Amino acid sequence: PVNIRYDHLVAIERSGRAEDGNYYNMRGVNLKHLVDPIDDLFIAAKDIAGITTTGIGDGGNELGMGNLKEKVKALMPNGSLIACDVSADYAVTAGVSNWGGYAIACGLYLLNTCPSHRRYLAKGLRSQTMTEQEQLKDWAANLPSVKKVTL
Repeated sequence: PVNIRYDHLVAIERSGRAEDGNYYNMRGVNLKHLVDPIDDLFIAAKDIAGITTTGIGDGGNELGMGNLKEKVKALMPNGSLIACDVSADYAVTAGVSNWGGYAIACGLYLLNTCPSHRRYLAKGLRSQTMTEQEQLKDWAANLPSVKKVTL
């Protein structure tokens, strides 16, 4: 088997470990007997160079929402009980966790398929930037336009 090297971990709508070591849903029901402690992967990733983490959640009990723990405790029903204690490099909140995941997936799709948005990917990866001529060609090809006809 080939050795696989992961560089990013993503958790969407995944109950995360609370301060007391248990896992809760939004209603405060303990789910510890139903989940595996993949939080340990996120915790270990902090000590491994080149691995970043993203947690996507809608209630504050999700893995990666530890960055927002105090806000969850203050603002969410059962917040003091359910708040996830494990943080991520990036915490993405959404009205519905899956919608946050869809938004990220759509953004990644655009970065990789749309010529107009590829420059952001290049900038993020610190790749070579487009020359002014390439940028003008890109804009001309991707901006709405009407072909002008002279009579």
